[in-house]
Amino acid sequence: MNNTKRESILSEDQIELLNERQYTKCVDEWNMTEDASFHFTNGHLAGMREMGLIYEDARAKDAELIQKLVDDLGRAHCIDKPSLAAAADAGFKHSDI
Repeated sequence: MNNTKRESILSEDQIELLNERQYTKCVDEWNMTEDASFHFTNGHLAGMREMGLIYEDARAKDAELIQKLVDDLGRAHCIDKPSLAAAADAGFKHSDI
């Protein structure tokens, strides 16, 4: 099986940047106190990290299924070369190769 590490949907830097923007919006546009904004955005940050884990789990399952399909295509007598090429472009290679 292809164990290539895939990049996260959102990097930690991107999450921090989104959180900083949310904090600024709370203070500047919604006129929240700095303390209230801090607590609001920390909850927001925790939620984004938690949702990120859920999405990453789903992506890992998808990658396992794609890899299984690539392996099955590679073992088939009627090899679908365009599909294998598309999978290779996405980072999936037949496990026996």
